Amino acid sequence: MIVSFMVIATLLALPTLVASTWSRSSFSSTSSGETTPREDPEESSETSRSKLTILLNDEEGREAFLKFLEQELSFENLLFWEAVQEWNRRIEKLDEIDEKAQVEAKRIFDLFICCKGPHQVNLKHETRSELIKACKGTGTLCRGVFNRAGEEVFHLMYRDSFLRFQACQSYISLRQRLFSICK
Repeated sequence: MIVSFMVIATLLALPTLVASTWSRSSFSSTSSGETTPREDPEESSETSRSKLTILLNDEEGREAFLKFLEQELSFENLLFWEAVQEWNRRIEKLDEIDEKAQVEAKRIFDLFICCKGPHQVNLKHETRSELIKACKGTGTLCRGVFNRAGEEVFHLMYRDSFLRFQACQSYISLRQRLFSICK
C-alpha cells in the first residue's frame, strides 16, 4: 500500500517536475486521467499559432518538435505540413502546374492522404474526399489543392501536440531564445 501511494504521489507531481515554471492550475486532466498543459488564457490563439510558426522556422526548434512528435507517434503531421509548404513554394513560381508538379502532388497524396499511405494524416472526411478527387484525376489539380489539408494539420499540431510540447524540457530550454520578442 505504501508503494502504491508513493507511485501515485510521484505521478501526480509529474507535471510540476516536467515544467517547474508552470503552476498546477496550468494543467488539466483528460477523461483518461492524463494531465496536459492548459492554454494560457492571456495568450491568444494567434499568438500560439505564431509561436508554433517561429518554432518550425528555427532549425533547433523544428528538430526538438519533430523528436517530440516521433515520441507521440504523430511525426507525419509535421512532415505533411512541410511537404505542403514546399509544394506551394515550388508551384508559386510556375505559370501553370506542369508534369513535375503533378508528380510531386501524387507523391504527397500517396504518402500522406491515401488510405494505404505509410504516413497517413488525420483529415476531415470532406477534405480527404476533395483531395482524392483532385489527385486521382476526377477533379482539378489547382495551386491551393493541399492548403485546406495543410491548415487542418497545422491546426491539429498547434491545438494538440504543441500544447503538450510546451511542458517538455526541450521546449522550456528553447522558449526564452525563440519567444522573448513575442511577449
